[in-house]
Formats: sequence, structure tokens, C-alpha cells
Amino acid sequence: MGKKSLLIGAAIGYVLGARAGRQRYDQIVSSVSRLWNDPKVKTRVDQAQTAAVDTAKSAAASAKDAAANSSAVQAVKEKLPGSGGDSASTTGTSTGTSTGTSTSASAGQPGSTTPLTPVPPATGSNAGGRI
Repeated sequence: MGKKSLLIGAAIGYVLGARAGRQRYDQIVSSVSRLWNDPKVKTRVDQAQTAAVDTAKSAAASAKDAAANSSAVQAVKEKLPGSGGDSASTTGTSTGTSTGTSTSASAGQPGSTTPLTPVPPATGSNAGGRI
């Protein structure tokens, strides 16, 4: 019944639109344009946009905090190699050596200055892990 209803609605819309003609279309476009360019509407749109950005930032911070404090995340961090619970390995801080090279706790074996080789992207029918 969904396809049938959609086709009937499209047919009715086409007939009504054809009857209204170009003049009515131009009138509707003009009205919407005037409304959208009204200073009061622009002010409200700006306020809504600012509120949306603030809410998104707050939600992101809350999600980050919740993930950081999650027991599942903590369990995974403890199982990672080289994460002996020290702050350098969990935050990814770099340490300098006398030759000016630096190592990162997440850049391979401890004390290694050789960067890891990137893994090429998966190809084939199951690329991206989707089934």
C-alpha cells in the first residue's frame, strides 16, 4: 500500500501544481524569500545555530568523559602491550633522546625510533569489515 499511496500523492501534487502554474510558484518563492531574509528570522536562525554548536560540543565532551571512565575501556587499556599503567603510555607523550630523535609509547616497541609501516586499506568484497 505504501507504493500505491506514494504514486497517488505524486499524481495529485502534479495535477495541483500544473493548475497553479508559474505565477503561483513565483508568488510562493517570493513569500519564502521575504520570510527567510527577515531580520527577526535571521536572528533566530543564528541563535539556533549557536545553541546547536554548543550542545554538540557539550555532548562530545560528555561522551569523551564517559568513554574515558568506562570500565570496558580501562580493561582494554590494561591489556595493551606497554601500557603498564604509567601516564606516558596512556597519553602518548613523547620522550627525547640525546640524538634529537623522539619516541612515542604508541609507536612500536619501547625505545624504538623506527616508525611503524602503515597497513594498506582492505580490498575485496568485505572491505571495511561490512558483511
